[in-house]
Amino acid sequence: MTDREFLTHTFKIRAHDLDFTGKMSLPAVTRLLENQRWHALSAHGRIGAFFISGVMRAQSIELDAELHFDDRVEAVTWVAAVGRSSLTFGHSLSSPGAGGLFGRAMVKVVSLDLEGKPRPLHEGIRRFIVDQE
Repeated sequence: MTDREFLTHTFKIRAHDLDFTGKMSLPAVTRLLENQRWHALSAHGRIGAFFISGVMRAQSIELDAELHFDDRVEAVTWVAAVGRSSLTFGHSLSSPGAGGLFGRAMVKVVSLDLEGKPRPLHEGIRRFIVDQE
């Protein structure tokens, strides 16, 4: 596995992921993506050593299909860009139940020091950037 490979997990839609209409809710999608980022930034993730703490600054999500109970979702996450103190994650979501790719997201997080001020990122994190549409 190389630094530039994607982080991929497959999830099954559970009852608590659904809204009152029986479809996967937007909060469930955001939790799924957040789980992916935590995994990437955890002590076991490859970029965790470069990003100690931070906060989400911006998020955009596009969904083109609805998912239901027991559908499977493949979530793919990669580092799309690195700034001085910010890191942008790209996400794609696909599912056979939705006919393939059904969602995309970009999430920017800012690295903070212990005083809550932007903390410059180590240059070594740039090796994880993946060019992806």
